[in-house]
Amino acid sequence: MANISSAINKYRIFQGPAVVYLGASGATPTEIGGIFNVSLEIGLEAERFVQGWPKQLQELYVKARTAKIKFDTAEAGDFTLLRYALGSAGLTSTSNEHLISIGDQTALTKCAIKLLILNAEGITECIYMWCGIGGQDGISVTMNDDGLHTPTYTFEALRQTQDWAGNSLVNGTAPFGGNLAYSNAQLIALNIFSTGIDI
Repeated sequence: MANISSAINKYRIFQGPAVVYLGASGATPTEIGGIFNVSLEIGLEAERFVQGWPKQLQELYVKARTAKIKFDTAEAGDFTLLRYALGSAGLTSTSNEHLISIGDQTALTKCAIKLLILNAEGITECIYMWCGIGGQDGISVTMNDDGLHTPTYTFEALRQTQDWAGNSLVNGTAPFGGNLAYSNAQLIALNIFSTGIDI
């Protein structure tokens, strides 16, 4: 058959939903349930260095990097998740009541996020957002007449110099790291690993 690659590696193929872990900033996050439509967005803004006549692009320099994680949740009543997603909110809880207060808070609540995807061949892909903040895109909840209430939550990565175990993050050890402000730091890290399989 024509136009079919002979170099397809089944160990590098991922499909299906991601599992999301979320928790307080600086600590290893825990799994949250009822999540779907998970997406990872990596952004890059470049400075274009152009010279000559006619003008020709000579070089590109990274001016800004961004990373966002978005997902929908079927558990609109998860108030801890909602508080992180709002970015700035107070949460008061008792055994039978949760109260979210939104108003004059100026400090945003930071969090830690991990995405985990396991493919059919047993290869695990993990994406770590060492420190993130929600609330920049706001929250819109569709209260469907005959379906789930499914808010979409967005979290954006902040510069971080340590992982959740307190180890220093080394510049260049992850695709989305970067030497920001002349110190080793990362926005987000991607790790694909296996046991005894060459990927």
